[in-house]
Amino acid sequence: MSKCHEENNSEKASQSDEDSTIKERIGDTACNKAAFSDLDDSVDRAYNITSDAFFFLGSVCYLIVADWRASYPVGSVDAASISALSVIGPLFYVFNANVEICWAIHNMRRHRGESIRRREATWDLFSNLLFGLGAIIDAAIAFNHRIRPGDIEMEADLRTFSVLVYFLCGLVSIAGFNTSCLSCYQFLVGFGDILFLTGSISDLCLNFISRSISNVDTINGFWLISATLWLVNSILYLFADFLAYLRWRKSRGSWIQASTAEIDSLEFTTEQADSSII
Repeated sequence: MSKCHEENNSEKASQSDEDSTIKERIGDTACNKAAFSDLDDSVDRAYNITSDAFFFLGSVCYLIVADWRASYPVGSVDAASISALSVIGPLFYVFNANVEICWAIHNMRRHRGESIRRREATWDLFSNLLFGLGAIIDAAIAFNHRIRPGDIEMEADLRTFSVLVYFLCGLVSIAGFNTSCLSCYQFLVGFGDILFLTGSISDLCLNFISRSISNVDTINGFWLISATLWLVNSILYLFADFLAYLRWRKSRGSWIQASTAEIDSLEFTTEQADSSII
């Protein structure tokens, strides 16, 4: 009986070691879950890459318009080109916000019973609602300039409201950032959020300065600050997406290498294991 007891203990220990080995190969650690909490399936990756691509394209448009206005005298550049990019840039931002809002709502429903992830999704939702609102206001400014080019006062009021909304968006993004397990992915996203907030503060200050001086052309070059910071922010987001994709491919490869018998020996289902790969 004693020998049988020892054999049972040995079998249990062996089974426990096998389970631990497979879990390590799958990448089932708390830090990995926190670092890639919203990148655990193909739907999330599609949302993320699509959204950040729109943000990048919009930031490129903003930077081009800011550079043209800062580098060339009024009338030396095709006004139609500037006007078109002034509309296209905010529209890309609106698309970006729409994708992010859908993603946040999806995550709120999926993580209904998980307070931390639901909180992150809620902050994302509020942040992107503000970002989308700011982009819609920017688009309205561009349309108004095409339809009523002489209505400078209305454009100034809308611009003030827009930069305030972007500033609030930056604050909400920073407030909702999860620092419980800081990975390379989270560092890139968090640093990008800081750049966005810094650019928003720059725009806020320049907006109030421009309303208090007579010759606004003297500060046109400073609008490049926020445009450049936002572009760098979008590049960091895309680079973070690339790292997340590589991480997913690596984890997916480790998962595939586990045999069916090994997977069946675990106490959790295949579906549950697959959701914790990243």
